[in-house]
Formats: sequence, structure tokens, C-alpha cells
Amino acid sequence: MQNDKNLKHLHRAGVYYLQLNMRKNRVFSNAKMRHALNLVLDKKQLARKVLADGSMPADTFVAPTLAKDQSTGVDFAKEMKPEETHNVAKAQKLWNEGLKEEGRKKADLTYYTDDQTINKNIAQFV
Repeated sequence: MQNDKNLKHLHRAGVYYLQLNMRKNRVFSNAKMRHALNLVLDKKQLARKVLADGSMPADTFVAPTLAKDQSTGVDFAKEMKPEETHNVAKAQKLWNEGLKEEGRKKADLTYYTDDQTINKNIAQFV
């Protein structure tokens, strides 16, 4: 129904994020490995192909169109958006550097989610 002229999208402010275990001696205690994970996930594809509900990718904790900077009039989400949001090659480089810094050759990750269909789909994408 996305092409139906009578369809109306209501923008709601909300952001989903991965909560990482950053305790000492854990994989994501290393900033390069957290940055690598952020760069490898294609948030545009996640929003468009997995959620497929009109969601917009968020690159910060501020949801797009939620608020504007009063001094500049610019959307906070755009103002705080990182220069790079998706770069698999750089993510691989950072991941390998992070592994080396942590004295590891590999990392085993566990992803926990609930049993709602949308969350299962997101988990498969990640």
C-alpha cells in the first residue's frame, strides 16, 4: 500500500539500538570494535528491506525530525550525524585492529532478542 495516495505516514520519535556488553575484557570494551559494528550494519537496508514500514534509518540517538537546534534551525539528527554511516571495508579494518589490540584472533558474539517477529527479523539481519 506504499503507493496508495490515501496512505498517510505519521512520524513518531523512536530509536532502536543494540545494547553491547562493554565490560572489561569483553569484545565491545574496545572502541574500534564498536565502531566496526556500527559501520558494517547497513541501517538504510534495515529500515527499507527488513522493517519495511516507512521507518527512517537513525545514525544517532536522536530520532530524525524529532527536534531542531534552536540556534541553527537544523534537525539534531542531521547535525550530529557521523561522516560515515556504512563502510564495510573500514569496518573490517577496524575489527581486525580491535582484535589485535585485544590479543584475539577471533571473537564469538551472542545476540539476544525476544520472540516478536520483527525482532527476529532484525536479529537475522544483524
